[in-house]
Amino acid sequence: GLEPPLLVKAVEGQEYALAFGHKALVADSVDDALEAVRQARERGFATIVQELVPESHERIYSLLAYVGRSGEPLVTVVGRKVRQGPLRFGTSAVFEVDYEPRVLELGLRLLWTAGYRGVAHVEFAQDPKDREFRVLEVNTRLPVWAALAANSRLDLPRIAYDDLTGRDVAPLPTFRDRLTWVYLAKDVYVSLQMARRRE
Repeated sequence: GLEPPLLVKAVEGQEYALAFGHKALVADSVDDALEAVRQARERGFATIVQELVPESHERIYSLLAYVGRSGEPLVTVVGRKVRQGPLRFGTSAVFEVDYEPRVLELGLRLLWTAGYRGVAHVEFAQDPKDREFRVLEVNTRLPVWAALAANSRLDLPRIAYDDLTGRDVAPLPTFRDRLTWVYLAKDVYVSLQMARRRE
């Protein structure tokens, strides 16, 4: 029932990228997607196939949350990828806090429904056609830009530690300070690629 274009990506992306030279493959048909899945399986990679949200690469939002032992979210941060590498389908080169209430609401609802506890990174693409948010993935690890949640005003590591060691921890309001995280070496490389493409 998926409608092309489709995105084929590996469950474990780094080794797949080294083996195939790309982190994700855009397939224009179901047959192309199935062929990419077959090739990946032959080389020992499990894959995920999902619908691609066209022209959404500048509208990739994330919720980073720490859900405490009680089931209550104690830390929440919402932001957006500004630049990513590889282009369009990579990890953040630049990420900024950019509060979007629907991302917060949808991400927390997903985590609550699953009965999730701990650190979660829920990623969405905003579809430019209808402005709706589509789930891309949920990671149970910190994103590369997690340093945004470890600063003097929001100390996610301390809050998680206190919660896990049995201390009472009050939930913090969603972090909305204007902060930007930059992975400088990656951003220089990505920016050069974008300049060559006149983006």
